[in-house]
Amino acid sequence: MYCSPHQETLSSPHLILRRAVVSCLRQLVQREAQEVSDYSMSLASEARTDRLASSKSSLITETGLEGALFSLLDKDYDRKLCSDIQDTLVSLLQTLAADNIARWLALIKDVLQASSGGCSQTDQAMSQSVDVL
Repeated sequence: MYCSPHQETLSSPHLILRRAVVSCLRQLVQREAQEVSDYSMSLASEARTDRLASSKSSLITETGLEGALFSLLDKDYDRKLCSDIQDTLVSLLQTLAADNIARWLALIKDVLQASSGGCSQTDQAMSQSVDVL
């Protein structure tokens, strides 16, 4: 399917390739967000199985495409690339959050914890709201 080559290209050292793949993903997500997200989660489970058999690492982990995109936002400083990543995340959020709010809250909690380096009052409040769901 269309995401497999994208997974490797997301971590390419070449900016032009990263821009192209994120732009393509943005367009795909705007049309078929659920299908793209489901496929990325299946890639994550396959990568987990493969990782047990080999030492191969994958950019898409149990956090799915969304987690990989948040990770790229931390690593890349190109404005166009970051803008496309943000647009992709917003499209995913608008389409998928209503059906799976607990997953999105947990993902955002992880992002906040990673960015703060610890647990603040906001993180504790989010943790309690995720636990309630």
